[in-house]
Amino acid sequence: MITKLGRVHEINILGKSLFRHELNKLDIALARHRATAPALVATATCPSPHVTVFDVERVASVCSRPRLNVVYCWYKHGKWAIKALEKGKHVLLEKAFAANDAEARRVIETAQRTLQHDKVLQTHAIMTSPVCSIPASDIRWQFDLAGGALMDVTYVLSSTRFALDAGAPLCVKSAHTRPSPWDERVDEAMDTTLVYREGSAEGAEGEYNVEATVYADMRRANVAGLVPRVWELPTIEVETERALVTLYNFTMPHRVLYHYIATKDKATGETRYETHYLEVLREEHQ
Repeated sequence: MITKLGRVHEINILGKSLFRHELNKLDIALARHRATAPALVATATCPSPHVTVFDVERVASVCSRPRLNVVYCWYKHGKWAIKALEKGKHVLLEKAFAANDAEARRVIETAQRTLQHDKVLQTHAIMTSPVCSIPASDIRWQFDLAGGALMDVTYVLSSTRFALDAGAPLCVKSAHTRPSPWDERVDEAMDTTLVYREGSAEGAEGEYNVEATVYADMRRANVAGLVPRVWELPTIEVETERALVTLYNFTMPHRVLYHYIATKDKATGETRYETHYLEVLREEHQ
């Protein structure tokens, strides 16, 4: 999905990294000085940009356009950030994003008032390794070194907490383990259901409880004894009130391994697929 960006800034100060990313396209620029804006915009965007430049005071009307989904505010544009937020747009703010404490508080209050998220109903994360892919001599099977599936394949937990912006789980609702054949104290697989408080990261109170299932397996049996379950690369499904979002292979989104983000609209049944490979980001920093 191409991100359609609008940019509000002192047009003679242009950063390049955000707009040189192939997934982002600067679509609209709002500038104080329209005469010099087009040439400067061209130096900061992707090749062959098609950018419409408006006077910055038209930010409210411009942000009403449905094709615009993100507004990037550069340097002390708190009042324009507020106008963009009130139109339901995502806003990315540069420092300093406001001129004073009062304006900063108004930006934050507006964001809290206008921000709308689907309620998360449940999550399911899974990561497995094929049987015989981890030799018996591997340290991940050693109890004295805290071996075991859940300790090693902890990505299922970190991805769940990331999706829920959650702290530690409130409780363990259920847990089923399959012990290692070499040491029954070590779990070769763990299937558990946890209860998290959504929004409770960094000591926050959070909003509501969510059940999250996680499955980690370091000796996953092949299908019919032959076919490795490659579809069980690190994956998390997040079900909200209106959509089902699946991140497949979220730990290794390199071009050598396939990955995708699927968003299924529960009302229409339509699924949109996206890919965001790390190679693109890596090239930007070379």
